[in-house]
Amino acid sequence: METQGDDRSELGEVAGHDAAASAPKATDDGAYGRGAAAQSAEAPNPTSAEADPPHAARYLGIGCLMSVAGFFSGGMIAVLFGKVVGGVTGCVPDPGTPACNWHIYMLAGAIIGLLTLPFLTIRRLRSGAAPSDRG
Repeated sequence: METQGDDRSELGEVAGHDAAASAPKATDDGAYGRGAAAQSAEAPNPTSAEADPPHAARYLGIGCLMSVAGFFSGGMIAVLFGKVVGGVTGCVPDPGTPACNWHIYMLAGAIIGLLTLPFLTIRRLRSGAAPSDRG
């Protein structure tokens, strides 16, 4: 028979694992379990080399979101550009329209924004943080 002082073998000390040390202990609020401080101390902090590699689904989601944003923002900026061009050339827009030939400017700017904003965003994500952002 074993004495009560040798509880380690009863708790299952296997391959150097101390089961008594990992047993739940009362926290400062009276609850049993592992406190936030103990969990954060034992949680692994993966470095950038150990982090999961980026997945294609992540790039696809960000690319689709940026495509919509690029389409509308590029179109609005191009219409503003068309308004400036119309002001310089002396073109008077039709009533209710923002600029002369606004639809041509809007379509050209929307296509440019549709292609460039997702490209630049994904390129920036793949390259990592800029040197000034690294601290």
